[in-house]
Amino acid sequence: MDWSKCIICGTAEGALKCPATQQDGKGSQAYEDFMTNVQGLKALKSLPASICIDDDVTANDLNVHCAKWHKNCHLLFAKSKLLRAEEINARKRNVDHSGDGASTVQRKSKRVSVPDKLKCDTCIFCKKSDGVLHSCATLELDKTLREQAQALQDTDLLATIAGGDLVAIEAKYHKQCMDAFRIRYRSYKRSQATFSDSTDQSLTESRVFTEIISFIETNVEQGEYIFPLADLHKMCVTRLADLGYEKQVNKTRLKNKLLGHYQDQCQEQSVDKQTVLVFNEGLQKVLKEELKSRDFEKDALSMVHVAKVIRQEISKTEFSIFDGSFTPDCQDDSVPNSLKVLISMLLYGSNIKEQTARNSQACLTICQLIRFNSKEKPKVAEKPRHQKTKEPPLPLYIGLSVHTQTRSKKMLTHLHDLGISVSYERVLEVEDWLTNAVCERYQEEGLVCPVQVLDGVFTAGALDNLDHNPTSQTAEGSFHGTSISVFQFPTENNQGTSREPIKIPPQAHTTNPSLPDSYRIVPAIGCNTDTVNVTEAAPMEDAEPVLHEAIREENQWLEERIPVAEKDKLEKGHIMAWAAHHSARQDEVTDIPGKSVLLPLFHEKGCNDGNGQARHGSTERNNNSAKPWASTRYGGGPASFCFGQICTVELA
Repeated sequence: MDWSKCIICGTAEGALKCPATQQDGKGSQAYEDFMTNVQGLKALKSLPASICIDDDVTANDLNVHCAKWHKNCHLLFAKSKLLRAEEINARKRNVDHSGDGASTVQRKSKRVSVPDKLKCDTCIFCKKSDGVLHSCATLELDKTLREQAQALQDTDLLATIAGGDLVAIEAKYHKQCMDAFRIRYRSYKRSQATFSDSTDQSLTESRVFTEIISFIETNVEQGEYIFPLADLHKMCVTRLADLGYEKQVNKTRLKNKLLGHYQDQCQEQSVDKQTVLVFNEGLQKVLKEELKSRDFEKDALSMVHVAKVIRQEISKTEFSIFDGSFTPDCQDDSVPNSLKVLISMLLYGSNIKEQTARNSQACLTICQLIRFNSKEKPKVAEKPRHQKTKEPPLPLYIGLSVHTQTRSKKMLTHLHDLGISVSYERVLEVEDWLTNAVCERYQEEGLVCPVQVLDGVFTAGALDNLDHNPTSQTAEGSFHGTSISVFQFPTENNQGTSREPIKIPPQAHTTNPSLPDSYRIVPAIGCNTDTVNVTEAAPMEDAEPVLHEAIREENQWLEERIPVAEKDKLEKGHIMAWAAHHSARQDEVTDIPGKSVLLPLFHEKGCNDGNGQARHGSTERNNNSAKPWASTRYGGGPASFCFGQICTVELA
């Protein structure tokens, strides 16, 4: 007999287990239990499969020759199989002794009996009764089959199992039919997923597996050699969920993938019905030697392969182009997933315990700059050139932000040479597009209303002179005119409605965009009255109660602070300052921050040179009809007005 092969099936293919070589010293007991189960199954004539050992072979012979078997083959002769066979045999004997007329006592059950006409005696898939039929024994199988049948719109199967749950109607199926149904469902799910989704999911799964490998190797270097499979499986599922993929990972496939990665360096063990992966004691030494003997050529080839894959994805993937506004996810959507995986591993490592739920801003910044400066066909040029279709949001945002704050062509040119920002000419082009698009919106609506203004909230405005005298020696002029500011005050109950953002490039490009005439032309007015009507002032209320209340609050502050001041040492939470005392008594402010918008400026002065500009600024023109806002102006100060609701504003 060939003891190097499986003693059950007689083949040497696949992984063989030898109880005699186990470190727990329970090899002889495993052989004795195996022979006991074999003899019991033989006595009951219920052997699940033929074995390749003679009848006179004992457990001692198996231990001496270090007999081996496959795990699946050994499970056929488990203790549970013997107990099941004994139960079936005892049931048959009871039926034989009871006779035809005797009635057997039925087992008590909490389930309601189902009529015979609703019971399924045939396969629920093929409607045939030949072959081996398996019963549906769990409610989880019932739930899964119904969900899959509804997804596939399998009306025949849904009609067959409509009488109740599969356990109650005693549903049966052929194993081949069940496998074919599951394959059909998997094909349907794959057909529903797009190519990019499947590629990103596969790449994410590979990333998570790599992080688990890094976690294992880090702990092995620290002297930990035992890893429960349940913990590794939980890490894998949690990490996939953090990356946006809710998926059930098969434990057996994860285990086989890990064992295949480490090959002879790791083995599977069972401890208290829990599967663990155990590393050999010499693995730490092997890993250290592997790290010392670095293969630079292999590393270079690996880096070339990674760079090739990422460059292909950058060049072939189509990303959105800037259309006038930056969306919340524009940075994440502007770079391929493979590049984000690589940069994230470079910044934070590949250990699954050290990862964040989402890609950091530093990772997205580096990814966008790499895509911005990558070239399909690299050429040596004096000045860098970039395509508008390959332009991520970050370089354009930096260019617009720097030009808005500094107006410096030299600084933008320097940032462009460093590969951080778009060129100065590109910034001017985008600003020109935005100006034309805004003016087009003003012309279409017939009034000047910035796109940032919310609709349906209380809004107020302020009009005042604006004098700008530059102190720079190179300045060529100054500005003296009028500015109009609009302020909005949303609340929790009324947060307003955002207007549709503008789109670039504009439909009609013009070199000289203009505002509507109703806004930019200030009509002249005249004052033809010589009298001034002064409103009679209302009688003033008695201030004595208010004064007494203020004094009472001040005395309360002193009374509460004196005991605190007498203590030798102040503790956390003690308040001494007057401002801190009154601040702690105030209610928490939950108002939504307001919004302010500056309208286009006027060259005419608003408050010191007459009422024409003030009246024009406090007039809303909508549909070619003037609707005045409430406005006041005193002593040469700013004019204030409000619209949307009636209010009174008084400024000294």
